[in-house]
Amino acid sequence: MPALHRYLPPNIHVAGALRITLRTFGELTFSELAGPARLPFYLCGEERIASHLFELLHTSAVATLAGEPGHFDGELNVNLQHPVAHEGLEPGQGLLPLAWNVFHGHNLLHEFFACPERFYFFTPTGLSAGLQKVQGNVAEIVILLNRLPPDWLIHQTDAAQFSLFCTPVINLFPRTTTRIEVTHSVTEQHLVVDRTRPLDYEVFSVQEVEGLEAETTRKMIFRPLYHTRNNDEGNHGRYFSLRREPRRSSESARRYGTRTPYTGSEVFLSLVDQHEAPYPENLRHITVTAMVTNRDLPCLIPRNGRDDLTVDAAIPVAGVGLIRPPRPPQPPLAEREMAWRLIRQLSFNYLPLADLDHRTGGQALRDLLNLFIPAHDSPQSRQVRSLIGCKTTPVTRRLPGSGLLVYGRGVSCELTVDEEGFSGISPYLFGLVLEHYIARHVSINTFSQMTLHSMQRGHVMTWPVRTGQRGSV
Repeated sequence: MPALHRYLPPNIHVAGALRITLRTFGELTFSELAGPARLPFYLCGEERIASHLFELLHTSAVATLAGEPGHFDGELNVNLQHPVAHEGLEPGQGLLPLAWNVFHGHNLLHEFFACPERFYFFTPTGLSAGLQKVQGNVAEIVILLNRLPPDWLIHQTDAAQFSLFCTPVINLFPRTTTRIEVTHSVTEQHLVVDRTRPLDYEVFSVQEVEGLEAETTRKMIFRPLYHTRNNDEGNHGRYFSLRREPRRSSESARRYGTRTPYTGSEVFLSLVDQHEAPYPENLRHITVTAMVTNRDLPCLIPRNGRDDLTVDAAIPVAGVGLIRPPRPPQPPLAEREMAWRLIRQLSFNYLPLADLDHRTGGQALRDLLNLFIPAHDSPQSRQVRSLIGCKTTPVTRRLPGSGLLVYGRGVSCELTVDEEGFSGISPYLFGLVLEHYIARHVSINTFSQMTLHSMQRGHVMTWPVRTGQRGSV
């Protein structure tokens, strides 16, 4: 690219580049396509390689451009504004369903510790102008970098590390249970999704409960007891409450074993009035609409990477394959004393970390993160233990946005990690998730800025100023 210097400001240093070659099917040319402005890629290789490529592309990319191979000596369309974007960090991009009473920062941590590989996406932006000039069926996307990766990463980077048309999937879907006969001799009804296959479904959350009156077959809607107001005239005093407990192993399971080590949980439902007393009317059946999983069945799926799954909707795809094997299911986190520690997070913000020194602040943040890690999950536990320091200080920075210069007061958070505990995996994603988590605790009239340091490499990343995302009254 002999004319590249004409399109780059003098303060941008280019040390290397990542070239990605694309090819269309058949005789279709890129100029005939509605050239995409952004094209998400997934890093599908071994996690150690994927994590360091993820760090390289998101910390060192300075520009993107697209064009026909061998024709980069003419006019170039260079994109300098946010050349590479993240995917999967915004509330609408999560795997867990959004709920008005659930803090999205907790969902983010939960998803990270359950399946960190789902975040390994990068999206080159500003591509449409360059792709529309390509008259053939082969195009190149070039991502300019301000630093070179280590030699081992250069030698292991090839086309097999990248995939198009990928999306994370979760085994969570809505289902209406078969009719559950109400037994008035007990105060709780065992919620079984399908009585013919009770071990194939596990209740994640309950959306709606509908009762059928014994004498008139009149349908009655029950609402969550702790989600509505008692003086709401539309409720008519009909509510339900839930209790979850670990599933007890049967005698045959104890004697002969189970298909996987996962046991899961069972949910029990109580029908009450506004005074939390048992619902007085005579009911015959109830039907429950819930979000459910298939327990441990996804772990038993045979996988070939081409046609492992089927799609209900009519979409133009040849097959749906699993790039990575499904992660094992995890039991509920809110058990025993852990439930009370999780409840304390309802009032958490960054202020408890503000008065602590670097090492003490790291311990406070480790205690918080350990709430989202199952006891048996040692790789994630080692990563949390590798967080050796956290320090927050008030700072003054220029606020993001176009127009006049505007400065404001905010909070700077510095994290220090020991990469020995990451077993060769880059700590960048760990810091990125915490950066978004802290920003969701900061109110909208201030900002946060996070810096990640490594004991082995020193400074890793300083993220841009991020306006707080927590509402204020």
